[in-house]
Amino acid sequence: MIQLRRVRSTDSRRTTGIPRRLRFFRRVLPVLFLSIPFPGVAQVPDHEARLPLLGYGFATSNWTTVDGLPQNSIHDILDADDGVWLATLGGLVRFDGETFDVLDVATLPGFRSNQVLGLANATAGGVWALTRANELLRVHADTIAERISLPTSALAILRGLRIDRNGVIWVAATNILHCYNGEAWRSFAWQEGLPGTITAIELNSSGGLWVATEAGLTLFAENRFQSIDAHPSLQGVRVESMREDTRGRLWLGTGSGLALLEREDGLVRPIAPRGMAVEVGRVTAIESEGEYELWIGGPWGIAHLNFEPEGSEIRAVYDYPSIDGRVVTTLKRDRTGDTWVGTAGGGLVRFAQHRVWRLTPSDGLPSRFVHHVVGSAEEGLWIAGNCDGLTFVYLDDSTRVRAEQRDVSGATTPCTRALLRDRLGSLWVGMDGQLARLDDDGESRTWGNEEGLHPDLAVSPIVQDSSGQIWFGYGNGRLGVVRDSTLQLFAPGIGLPASRINSMTFDSVGALWVGQMGTASRVSVNGSDIDRIEVLGEAEGIPPGAIRVIHADRTGHLWVGSYGGGLARSDSIGRFSHPLLTTEQGLADNSLSALVEDEQSRFWILGNRGISVVSQAVLDSVVTGTRARLDAVVLDQEDGVPEGNGGSPAGWLDSQGTAWFATIDGVVALATRAFPWNKVVPLPQIESLRFGHEVWTGDGPIVIGGGPTEVSFAFTCSCVSHPGATLYRYRLLGQDEHWEYAEAAGVVR
Repeated sequence: MIQLRRVRSTDSRRTTGIPRRLRFFRRVLPVLFLSIPFPGVAQVPDHEARLPLLGYGFATSNWTTVDGLPQNSIHDILDADDGVWLATLGGLVRFDGETFDVLDVATLPGFRSNQVLGLANATAGGVWALTRANELLRVHADTIAERISLPTSALAILRGLRIDRNGVIWVAATNILHCYNGEAWRSFAWQEGLPGTITAIELNSSGGLWVATEAGLTLFAENRFQSIDAHPSLQGVRVESMREDTRGRLWLGTGSGLALLEREDGLVRPIAPRGMAVEVGRVTAIESEGEYELWIGGPWGIAHLNFEPEGSEIRAVYDYPSIDGRVVTTLKRDRTGDTWVGTAGGGLVRFAQHRVWRLTPSDGLPSRFVHHVVGSAEEGLWIAGNCDGLTFVYLDDSTRVRAEQRDVSGATTPCTRALLRDRLGSLWVGMDGQLARLDDDGESRTWGNEEGLHPDLAVSPIVQDSSGQIWFGYGNGRLGVVRDSTLQLFAPGIGLPASRINSMTFDSVGALWVGQMGTASRVSVNGSDIDRIEVLGEAEGIPPGAIRVIHADRTGHLWVGSYGGGLARSDSIGRFSHPLLTTEQGLADNSLSALVEDEQSRFWILGNRGISVVSQAVLDSVVTGTRARLDAVVLDQEDGVPEGNGGSPAGWLDSQGTAWFATIDGVVALATRAFPWNKVVPLPQIESLRFGHEVWTGDGPIVIGGGPTEVSFAFTCSCVSHPGATLYRYRLLGQDEHWEYAEAAGVVR
């Protein structure tokens, strides 16, 4: 007897609701495991993570009836394990990132009204839906699992649904507050002290309920209503929305703007955000984000507000003016950090925060094209293009940047070819025919024609050895070294190919590696002398193309990446005997320009098509053949990463854990300590399973007789953040030694 059981994956990646269907022909069916593979990135505890700067910006998406919504007015939004649920006047809707699944009177037996007004998660499974039929419906597995009739008039206007921490259900009607304890309803009206018509309700973290009425704000606790005083400017102003944030502060949206209940004096005061592009009027929806951020919306549009540190003014980080004046009806921030907006007539909108921040000419850079980037001893960054001079970017303020051009004393050219920040904090600048050092104390030194550097030959790249000596490439296949401020050039013909030097690094045993066109050379150095040079090419496992990446990891392995040929890794004795890693194994691109290793031994690999993020351990397992794919997280143009640019170096990791990369459209920055940004584990779901002509329903085992048996199953996973980026894999225990990948074709035999 063979048993099939469902399991929850411990892996995750940004996933979508696109189903994959596989068909198997097996003689027996062992236990099946299904996972959505996490993209080769180690899960680590949360660190103190500094995002490079505020104001990353957002990618916006909009869905209407054209895309499958049954109706363009959305009254409530709920984030759940199986997708985003929407309350519309055209039915209850579940969105999995690709498809709108509409449950209405035509598709769900027992559904009596398409007008859904409120939503809440159900502890028993599924969602609660408040409908115009004066009913609460618990919908689970596309069926009505529970129905509760409301003790209110059919003419009552329902204004809110909340479930408190004790499981008590609260429903606001026109002039009555209802609560359900699981057995019976209890109602509170003017006789019990309700001061007027209810306009909004919100849970109180202390266990009560905030109730806004036409007469003002009240707190309902211990079966009585307590009035809250308001600032004179808010007397008689209608409260339309409320949200209590994670610090217990109550924010109110009113007919005239934003307000806050001050904890010190218990008074509701108006709040005027600074820096708004439009004037804030009615605030019809509020959502909190963390301790210091807030989203508000109204007929004027959407605003993302920040009030850090405590007691500072509230200012707009981002605002999105309304185009046609449609009212924002509801706001919901999901568990992945995206903000969903329901509108009256405008459909569904999502604001997905870019996890990538970018410096461009609008921030003071002289050009979009950046080649070289290194950090400084100060709170800043050195940036250079080809012939735009040297730029220093101040990053000492969390909300603003300032870029200024810096002169290199004695430089005769603005063309920077390489940068290096040495271990003492000095900046080394390679140029055409010149090498310069800029010290922290303002002193500088330049080497040029007098030391034998030809003005037509570039000094690039630049590296430092363990003794503090500075080594550099020069022209086509030449090397130089600076020791105790004395520059020494090695004669041509020392054994390197006569081509441009693209990259250099020192390995764990002190050998200098030099990357050129299709070659990586091991240079044995003795002090400031060269003992021996060994040139490795494609026959020795070096990828074809210009070698822009040479990186020595913490375990002693060497990684060599080329522009067009992918990535190679050395073995324990320095040979490149393993197969190359390319897009076939999961890299975003074969044209590589930079590799940064973060504090958790994850590699951030820059290519033309974006940045691949993958742990070294996963890379090692693919190299040695114990794993088939990298499953890298790919950050591309959709995430705000332009095409990568070659440089020396084109990537840098600063002391705060921020990775910086040079691109053809500015410099991008990513907070590696906060990665993975989406920590929500997607739940794979088996949609159907067949054994020959028999369908498995999930209840009990299925006995398979002797002889060949055709087995097929369909599965999917709901994750609305990045549709189209899903990878699935499966494993039949007792049959498959490793995880098998379900490719886009979806057919495996």
